[in-house]
Amino acid sequence: MEHKTIFLISTGIFILASISAYFLSSPNLGPELNETCNELYFSSPESINLVFFGKEKEADIYSNELFSTSPFDKLKESFNIYYIDSEIKCEYYKEIALYCYSRNLLKRADICPNDYIFVIEKDENKIRSSAYLNVMSINMQNPISVIAHEFGHSFANLAEEYIPASLPRRSENCVKTCSKFENKGEGCFKGCSESNYYRSIDSGLMKTLYSSKFGAFNEFLIESKIKKASKTTITGNAIQSQDSCENQLYYLILADYSSGKLTIKDKEIEQGCSGANGEGSFSYSVLDKDNNLIESSSFNPELIFTDSQNQEQEQISGETYNYEGELYLRVPAPSQAQTLEIYDQEQKIASLQIDNIEGRPCKIE
Repeated sequence: MEHKTIFLISTGIFILASISAYFLSSPNLGPELNETCNELYFSSPESINLVFFGKEKEADIYSNELFSTSPFDKLKESFNIYYIDSEIKCEYYKEIALYCYSRNLLKRADICPNDYIFVIEKDENKIRSSAYLNVMSINMQNPISVIAHEFGHSFANLAEEYIPASLPRRSENCVKTCSKFENKGEGCFKGCSESNYYRSIDSGLMKTLYSSKFGAFNEFLIESKIKKASKTTITGNAIQSQDSCENQLYYLILADYSSGKLTIKDKEIEQGCSGANGEGSFSYSVLDKDNNLIESSSFNPELIFTDSQNQEQEQISGETYNYEGELYLRVPAPSQAQTLEIYDQEQKIASLQIDNIEGRPCKIE
C-alpha cells in the first residue's frame, strides 16, 4: 500500500510538471479562455478594428453614437466593430476617473482584432471617463458623446480645447497662429489647452460634451488619420476575421515611463491579435535582418486624459495628467522580424532583438 501511494504521488508530480513545462514553453493563451469575440459590424480586413467590453446592447448604443458623429458617419466602412460580453475590473485614476488600462485587459482583448479598446461601465456621476494609449474607459453616467471625445484623443492625438490642460506633443488641433487652420475651420478662437493657443471651432466636442461636432478642421485631421491607419500601408498583413487571432503571434513589450524617459524592461511572446497602441509623438519600428522596415506605429505614453461634464457646466470638467509608471506596447511578430527600435520623435531611445524570445532588451544611453 505504501509503494502504491508513493507511485501515485510521483505520477501526479510528473503530470503537473509536464503541464507546467508546456505552458512555460508555449505562447500565453490569455487569462480568460472562455471569453468569445463577437462581431457587431464587419467592413473589410483592411479596416480599423474597435472592440468593446460590455453587453451587445451597450456596444451597439455607443458605437452608433460614435458613427453618428462626423466624419465617422461617412467613413464607417473604414472600421470593424467587435464586442466581448465580459466584465472588466477597472481601477480609479487619482480617485477621479475610471481607468481600465492593464495587461489583463490587453490580453483579454487579443481574441479580437483590437486596434482600439473601449470598456463601458456604469459608475458614480462624479467619476470621469478617461483615455490612455489605445484604451478608452467610459463611464455611462457621463454624456454619451464622451466616447467620441475620448476617441479623438486616442485615435487622432487631439488636444483638449478647453483651458487649462496639457498640450500633447504633435497634436494639431491647437495652434499658435490662425494661418495653421488653412481656412478649413469655422474660425479662430483663443484658448486651446493653453491660453495662448487657438482652436478652430468655438464650442466643439473637444471643448464641450454637449456639442454634436468636432468642427471642420478637426474632421480633416481625423480623416487624415483614418487614411494613415490602413493596414496595407506597410505590412499588407490584414486580419481576415476574429478567427485569425488564434493563429497570430505578437510581442508584448513591458516598458516604464518615468521622469520623461521611456525604458524597455522586458518582452514576451503572446498568441492573439496585436492591435495598435494609439497615436502620439513616440513611435516604434520593426526591422528585418537587413534593416528593412516591416512595421511601424506611434503612441503616446506621456498623458492620461480624463473628462466629464454635467448640464450646469459650459465646458468639460477634466484634467490631463502626466503619466508615470509601467505600460505595454503590442508589436506584431512576423517571422522575418529581428529588431525593434523605439523613437521619441526622431531620436532613437531604445533597441532590442525580437527574433529570439530568450533575448534581453538593450538600452541606448
